[in-house]
Parts: sequence; C-alpha cells; structure tokens
Amino acid sequence: MEVLLRCLSLILLAATAQAAGSHRAHIELRVLSAPPEVQKELNRIYQVDQNGFLTVEGIGRIQTSEQSLVALARQLEALLRRRESCSEAVVVLWPASPDSTDALGPKLITVIGLVSMPGQFEVDEGMTVSRALDAAGGLSSSRRKIYVYVYRDGRRYLLDYPENEKHRAERLYPGDVIEVLERKTVSEAIEEAWARQAAAKKEPGESPSAD
Repeated sequence: MEVLLRCLSLILLAATAQAAGSHRAHIELRVLSAPPEVQKELNRIYQVDQNGFLTVEGIGRIQTSEQSLVALARQLEALLRRRESCSEAVVVLWPASPDSTDALGPKLITVIGLVSMPGQFEVDEGMTVSRALDAAGGLSSSRRKIYVYVYRDGRRYLLDYPENEKHRAERLYPGDVIEVLERKTVSEAIEEAWARQAAAKKEPGESPSAD
C-alpha cells in the first residue's frame, strides 16, 4: 500500500509539473505608455523555450521558472525603460493559450506598484478601482501620497484617488491595468528623469551603476 501511495504521489507531481510547464509555454506581452512603434514591435504572444527562458528581441532574455508573471513583467520593464523613449513604459504579461493565438489575459486585470500584493485578478461585473486595490492587499503605505493610473485600450488615465469618490468607484474591465505610484516633488521628478536619461545612454549590457 505504501509503495502504491508513493507511485500515485509521483504521478500527481509529474502531472502538476507538466501543467505548470504548459501554463508557461506561451505568454502574451503588452507594453503600455510607450511609443506606438514600440508597442507594435513588442506586443504579441511569445513562446518560452524548453529551458524556461523568455526571449524578447530588443529587450532581453529572462528565466521564467519560479517567478510570477508580475515579477517577470517588472524585470522586462526595467530593461525596456533603458530606452530613452520608453522611460515610463509599463509591461504586462498574461498567460496565453498554447493551442492558439487567443490570449487568456484579457479575462484578468493587473494591479502593480505600491500595493501589498501586486498581481492579476479575475474581473467580475462589479469590479471597481477601490475593490481592485483591496484585492491587491491595499496600499503598501498609507502615509504616501499617490497617483493611480488606469491603462485601457492603449491609453493612460490619471485618477484622483482616494479623494474623488467617483474615481474610487470607477468601473474596471478585463485587460485593464492599475498602477499605483508615489507622488514626487518637482526636484525628485527632475532627478529621476536625469537618472533615466543617463541609464539610457549606457552601452547595451552595461550595468546602470557602472562608472
């Protein structure tokens, strides 16, 4: 009986691993808040290779195993933002169907930025900005002043959150992305812009912190 249970356990583990591999075999990438030519170049479905690497031409090659799609998106986003024209780009990844080019991602919304649990969540009929942020664990720090952006159909909308009740109740739709950012002073914004510009001028493959 013990041998039989061990065999069944091994079969279940193998099936789980195979399902996980299939889930990650195809990934849809979508770039937001970037020039149209960049979005046209990069927005499509990619196949993960047998070694678990996702290669996006013009951005880089990253290991996908043991990482959430949100974490992978942040890595690609950091690489893409080295381009001077993409300093404010946002990258979103969704699981895609391995049998067709139809993406599964638009059934979800994505919440990123200054929230306790960034991630992707199923959309129901009554999903609002406030409920989406609650689903993501709420703001990571209530003492920070924030900007809340909603990305939809290639456009970015700034919400007056949490002050504006109407914006808190803003209806969300499948495929929407909500980003929470810290409000910066003018001097902080200028300093950050200079840092991004300096990083964009680095040679390909060179660390941004290299002298």
